[in-house]
Amino acid sequence: MEEISTTERETLNETVPSLTVFRQYLLNPAKSGLFGFAVFFSFLAAIKYISVFIGNQKSFSIDIADIALSALGFVLFSLIKFLENFRDKENN
Repeated sequence: MEEISTTERETLNETVPSLTVFRQYLLNPAKSGLFGFAVFFSFLAAIKYISVFIGNQKSFSIDIADIALSALGFVLFSLIKFLENFRDKENN
């Protein structure tokens, strides 16, 4: 298969503006949201593991509430990234 060079990729983005819009307003915020989910989930799992190690809890378990709090991280990080798009347009 042929590889697309950087200049060809930039030309493709200029000729198909919907790809740029899709990437800027949907794909980048979704990637940031997944990162936020992973950060929140890792933090919660580490705290739960430490509490089992200390002896505050008898067993290590992940509840649906932990997933909901991690989803909050997804929403926060993706919303921040989404709103940065509008801040950049106001400054230009």
